[in-house]
Amino acid sequence: MTVSQQVRNELTGVGLETDEPVITFDDPDEEVLALADTHDALATTEHLLEEVDHLTQLSQGLEELAGIGDSIQEASPMEVRLMHQATRLALLGSDVGVEMLMPSLESSVGGTISTEGLKQAAKSVWDAIVRTLKNIWEAIRNFFRGVKGDVQRVKMRNTQVRFNGENATGRAINNETTLLGREINALTTFFRAPRSAKDVILGLTEFKRQANVVYGKYCDTILDIGRRLEAEVSGFDLNNTEASLEKMVRIGEGLDLRAIASQSGKVIEMVDSRWENGTAIRASALMGTRSVVYVTPKSRGGAESLLARSEAVRNKRVSVVMSSPQATNRVSHGEVDTFPASAVVDITHLVDELMRMISQGDKKVMQLDKVHARLKAASEGLARKLEQASDLSETSRAHVRSALAFNVAYAHWASQPQSAFSSLVVSACRASLIASSKSLKNH
Repeated sequence: MTVSQQVRNELTGVGLETDEPVITFDDPDEEVLALADTHDALATTEHLLEEVDHLTQLSQGLEELAGIGDSIQEASPMEVRLMHQATRLALLGSDVGVEMLMPSLESSVGGTISTEGLKQAAKSVWDAIVRTLKNIWEAIRNFFRGVKGDVQRVKMRNTQVRFNGENATGRAINNETTLLGREINALTTFFRAPRSAKDVILGLTEFKRQANVVYGKYCDTILDIGRRLEAEVSGFDLNNTEASLEKMVRIGEGLDLRAIASQSGKVIEMVDSRWENGTAIRASALMGTRSVVYVTPKSRGGAESLLARSEAVRNKRVSVVMSSPQATNRVSHGEVDTFPASAVVDITHLVDELMRMISQGDKKVMQLDKVHARLKAASEGLARKLEQASDLSETSRAHVRSALAFNVAYAHWASQPQSAFSSLVVSACRASLIASSKSLKNH
């Protein structure tokens, strides 16, 4: 089942016992399909980010193997076997075999190892990385174009629900409880479904608090880091690659995720198998059973290893994930205390504020797009210099490859958690309006 089909089923209530419409839309299919398209764009972005990570590891692995092969002057049978095994491991998950890249490897015993196939493959992978990064930003643009439409639709519904809430103020509640459908999943916090309007208001207020951090301090910090990284990549000194990479690593080490996370209020350091090799800090749980998690990996080579520090910095991540790795079944319905009309009006005010914050966040993402475009162009220039520099040592080449990998890291930083967070906010706001509309029918 595609994401679009899943979203269509969920938003149209397929599988629910009641077919009662929750809000009357001028064209419900149009809204469902629009929301599904936004979810598809988000899923595409996340898939491409995973793909570019894999390609980066493959490219670096092939480059490193080529360097090792070039350093061998008289290959022993053991060295040839190890080279074959290492290349096979590097190519795991691809459709390429060792023989395609190194057809004469077995005959290299006693002589040098030809690495031209490895080098050409690494270049091809780098070209694929560049293309994938372009596709990532196109997916991000598509996502936020979709979000703009989603925001407008939510604002229109919000105006309607507020009008109904104001008109219902002072009326008696005819039914003390209101049955919600699957929209209750978007209002559930850390596996606890809402019981009243108060829970929904608290959930929306938490979104507002964390939106100030995600769209504010985090985006501002990433914008500054991107501009500084672009300057360092543009001026990268091939005669002193260690010093140039050191400057970039220090810029990345300045991304203090703990300090940023702390601005959203109380944070919890997680003990979670998903982030064993580092420190994961979770902000307060959000509706939709999601949390914003700030992950700072440990350096695998110790503080003295520049390449290990660079890898740790590049793998810093801020993500919207399930609040807990434990599995949970989504529910098809649930009951809440019928929302008072005054609470419905309060909810609509919060929804208005959150839609405004998403729109402001969208502008920040467009700024990040421009910064990343400049960093990408600088990285492509450095890659061309590396290709032409035939006299660089393997250590210097490793420094340059590490610097180029910051381009991929920045694609992560500039797109996440903003896109997933915006999607989560829209879903929670829409579900809040559905719950409010259903409650007003019980007045």
